[in-house]
Amino acid sequence: MPLPNLPTEVRRMILEALVKDGRDLACFAAVSREWQAVIEPQTFKRIKLTPSRIAELDDMTRRNRSHVRHLWLCLELERYDCGTCSADGEDDEVPMFNNAADDLLIKTSIQSLFLVLSSWDRSSSVSLDISVYSTSDPEHWFKYLAFEPDDDEDDASSNQGYSHVSRFNQAVPCGVDDARHRWDTTGWGIITAQSAVQNVFTRILGDPSGEFEDEQTDHLEWWRELPPVPAITRLLLRQQTRRRWEPEAIAEMLARLPRLCELHFEPWREWDNLLQETTDLGYLTLLESPSIRRLNRFTLFENFNERYVHAYLEMDCSRIRSPNLTLSRILSEISTNYESLSASFMVDADGFFALDESQPRKTWPNLRHLFLTSQLLAPDQDTTRVTNMLQAAARVAVYMPKLETLQIWNGRKKFAALFKYEPAKEQGQISTITWKGTWEFLLQPSVIQAWRSLASETSQHRMRVIYETIGGDQVQCHGDAMLLLELPEVVIRHVSLRQIRNEQMYIPLKPPTPNHYITDPFRTPIPSNSIHPSP
Repeated sequence: MPLPNLPTEVRRMILEALVKDGRDLACFAAVSREWQAVIEPQTFKRIKLTPSRIAELDDMTRRNRSHVRHLWLCLELERYDCGTCSADGEDDEVPMFNNAADDLLIKTSIQSLFLVLSSWDRSSSVSLDISVYSTSDPEHWFKYLAFEPDDDEDDASSNQGYSHVSRFNQAVPCGVDDARHRWDTTGWGIITAQSAVQNVFTRILGDPSGEFEDEQTDHLEWWRELPPVPAITRLLLRQQTRRRWEPEAIAEMLARLPRLCELHFEPWREWDNLLQETTDLGYLTLLESPSIRRLNRFTLFENFNERYVHAYLEMDCSRIRSPNLTLSRILSEISTNYESLSASFMVDADGFFALDESQPRKTWPNLRHLFLTSQLLAPDQDTTRVTNMLQAAARVAVYMPKLETLQIWNGRKKFAALFKYEPAKEQGQISTITWKGTWEFLLQPSVIQAWRSLASETSQHRMRVIYETIGGDQVQCHGDAMLLLELPEVVIRHVSLRQIRNEQMYIPLKPPTPNHYITDPFRTPIPSNSIHPSP
């Protein structure tokens, strides 16, 4: 039977099946005007851009620009071979920065895209998702790396946590015995392991250490010359980009996006303690920038890999990154106009909720969702400090009148923990506080009373206390912890969670063994008597 003769309901069902199938729909738009009206909005809603396609974007979307909701800019860096994927001798130079050709590609592409988008209707609401990578990355030391688009939020219940994310890793452990890229952090192998990690964590557009200060200043000036782009209202910088954006450069990028209301930023921790201190100073500049203060929704997720750190000596690279107290307090200061805030690992809830009695009281009149990590939520921590922190959180939550959920969590291999407060929403409901973790922990009466006093008259100041237990053996990485704690997507993108959990399936690095004489990743000789094995 010809398609036009089919009942309307049947035609609609066929269309819905095609849309849900996920295949390229463009060719079906020519079937009929009815199909065109349904398919074109789906076709143009999410667009993948490579540098060569940026020039076509204006013409390609001219008639359907109102349908564009998401742009994924894929910046593929130069490919490389085994001669440069890692150092295997004393004279090999470990890369710290992108090469000139890669930086030129990034600058040219972003400049071209901003020029195109600057003319788009300022009433548009478009997400920009930027990924920087080399297609050679998964061909050498990191076979598990994947470069994927962000999930379509219309296809996933982004507000309902990770229930649709498989509890089993979707990647198959790499069984290929690649002798050239076999992890070995004993003896001289530690040098190769360090440089392999460093090779995919090079820095984008400049040097943050100040060694090349003029070059860094030049890059920042370049950002300031770009045209403003009012059409972009959300920016995503996901963890699959291991190359490092300088925080100061991100501040300049945000300044070119005057209508930006949401930032989702998933940087990686540094693998050197001194570099971490320098980078944290850059994050201070970023957090204090006017663009960050203007946001409505901000997610800051600092990723890490518990195996990478074992390619470094513990005296150079702390096994657990210490949250920055200054950044924690600054984030508390700048978030007073936010609707949603999530900050993980870089900052700590203990610092966020610390009140400065010498300063005027802060209020968060619009804040609905607050998610923070705290290293105090660990089985070896002082329970008195945990109790004090949870009481401080209750005192601060008084100044968040629209709060719908407050969650403090932590997770690493073998442990996970969550404290959650949810006020009653309707008459007759009861406010709840929940402790969920891999070890037994009893909330003190003072904590329960602090949160009960916060409960609204809607719940007649009643409070339900819930305890849930998680098996520690289920937690092989922080990704497993997030899944088991049922954290929502505001904490981390669904695709990023999948990638983190897939990573932990692969062969771990062996802990480093001291040599008689070894070289660190920055080529500074270290005498053997200064090296101490990890306990």
